[in-house]
Amino acid sequence: MQRDADQQVAARHAPALAVHNNTLYCVLTGLDGKIYLSSFTGSGWASTIKVSTTWETPSAPALTSHDGRLYIALRATDDSVRLASSADAAAWSSTSIVSDWRTYDASALASFDGKLHLAHRDRDGALHVGALNGSSWSAPTQLQPKGYGAPSLAVNSVGIKSLWAVFV
Repeated sequence: MQRDADQQVAARHAPALAVHNNTLYCVLTGLDGKIYLSSFTGSGWASTIKVSTTWETPSAPALTSHDGRLYIALRATDDSVRLASSADAAAWSSTSIVSDWRTYDASALASFDGKLHLAHRDRDGALHVGALNGSSWSAPTQLQPKGYGAPSLAVNSVGIKSLWAVFV
């Protein structure tokens, strides 16, 4: 990770938030297309850090905590959906391509029922959700045949446990 010299980064898209190990994290795409991360210290935000000098995205990143790791999903410049993770938000894995999924929009992440879920729109605008089953992704379930814009995922862990997808 690389500290940004001025410690302030202008965002190209909406940021994503997630709580991991009792710390609130914020990830965003800077104007340079790089991914930046900050954490809330309790009294303010820590210095913004460039997660990787090689990761680049034309869209907003997604962020969630799952199974002891913090995950970032991003749309790469070749429109592939990529995923990286970290146990401590400092040392990150290399990005890996999520199946053969391609998108023109940002993806969404959520941890539900012991699985990591990822929602994305394919290049034709269809909305799909897939789950990471150990080391491989399930076949994506289509939720909408045509649409526009990035999806959101949310989890209800009280009462009837459920995974919610929001889309236009």
